[in-house]
Amino acid sequence: MNTKLYELTKQGVIRMILRRGDDGNYLLGISDGTHNPLYLNGSQETIENKLDQALANFTADTRKQDIADKLNEAEEAQVESPPASVQTPRKTTVPTSASAHTTSRTERSEEQMELDLAFNF
Repeated sequence: MNTKLYELTKQGVIRMILRRGDDGNYLLGISDGTHNPLYLNGSQETIENKLDQALANFTADTRKQDIADKLNEAEEAQVESPPASVQTPRKTTVPTSASAHTTSRTERSEEQMELDLAFNF
């Protein structure tokens, strides 16, 4: 069996389908579940001859796709978080002015309403 198939499993699980058609030709499908699958069609000799080159192209394509996905994720993360040079406006507290009216504790207690604590038995 081809050693490149075993190399593909280092990245995770792969699925292979080998089917023989009514015409005597074979269909070989290889997929890792996340990238575009590899399909080979033809006689047994044709598939065996093309398998090495097809697997090399398949692994190169999956690497390119993984790199492109990582770059897209990084770009999306940069769009979501604003750059450090852009500062968000901060809430500022306004100091109380010296002319603000302050009331003493006695003035506040005089302004409060009296509570009726009369209990009717």
